[in-house]
Amino acid sequence: WIRVDPQGMYGGRISIFQPDACLGEMLFHDGDAGAQMEAIRCLAERPMKIQGSVKITNVYDVNVAELPVRLLGDCLRGTPALHGALPHTPAVRVQAALAMGQWQNNKAPPSKDIVGFEAWLGVNLLIQYFKERYFKNGIIMPVKFHRTVLKKTDSGPRPSNAEGGAGKT
Repeated sequence: WIRVDPQGMYGGRISIFQPDACLGEMLFHDGDAGAQMEAIRCLAERPMKIQGSVKITNVYDVNVAELPVRLLGDCLRGTPALHGALPHTPAVRVQAALAMGQWQNNKAPPSKDIVGFEAWLGVNLLIQYFKERYFKNGIIMPVKFHRTVLKKTDSGPRPSNAEGGAGKT
């Protein structure tokens, strides 16, 4: 994958067209959250009009047109290839869920009455994630938030007496 101006020193927007495989590599193997967000944004906009026709129609029994949303789903859920771990921060996974919605909005069928897994793939993957994480035996499980509070100790000078003054002379 290619990154131009990773520190953000240039004030403008730079657009580089990269294949889905490069964006997938950037999403899963670049440790920088900014690069992961950039890959997520690019995958949400796929397929682009300039992409043209591709002679390859399937990769590992997955339709090439579905690869972006499948990569976003793997980012959201974690993948077996990564030992079931969730390699991305919660903020990156939230952006992946939003990008899946954006991808589905761009690829929505012409009518809401059209049914089938392929027609509403992005929505179906989001529902699948929800059921895996928060739905058990017909009950929606509560979300467990863990909160860590770090207290900063004041290392400045302390008053010497109870009144807060420095002492009498």
